[in-house]
Amino acid sequence: LSVVAVVDVSGSMGWGYGDGNTPGGLSRALLTEVAQRLGEADRFSIVTYGSSSEVLLQPVAASEDARIISAIESLHEDGSTNMEAGLRLGYQIASDEVGRAEQVRVMLFTDVQPNVGLTTASEFERLTQEASDAGVGLTVFALGLGLNPDVLRGMSQIRNANAFSLTKPEQVPALMEDS
Repeated sequence: LSVVAVVDVSGSMGWGYGDGNTPGGLSRALLTEVAQRLGEADRFSIVTYGSSSEVLLQPVAASEDARIISAIESLHEDGSTNMEAGLRLGYQIASDEVGRAEQVRVMLFTDVQPNVGLTTASEFERLTQEASDAGVGLTVFALGLGLNPDVLRGMSQIRNANAFSLTKPEQVPALMEDS
């Protein structure tokens, strides 16, 4: 498995608040759980998006847990929500992983409130479909309250895509056990 974590670091995620009850806090908890559950042959990378998007962590072996955890802990706020740019960069990294792993999956950690670039359900549905056709799956972790249900539904209804919604840190262990 190769996981490309695409993480929303926009202001609405609440990365600056340390109590863990924000979408950013939920993202950090989920990212840590996912990274800890990967096997030795798995790979992990992180792409962030806000006002800009960047590859925070190039794909590395899951056994490089100190490097992965350090990258997760370094996440911080970066302005507006250009989910399109983050997903496009994440899908680019993921497409490079096709053939290196049996499964390649983008995991999107977001409050689903895009406000720059693409913003409609049909546009994200098309983007997700193109990636699925190229062998890249999508899991959306919709975090917090105030989600855009149309955009979430548009992405999660595609073959090889799914979505989960969480509002509290206490929900993370149960989700990980069930999924």
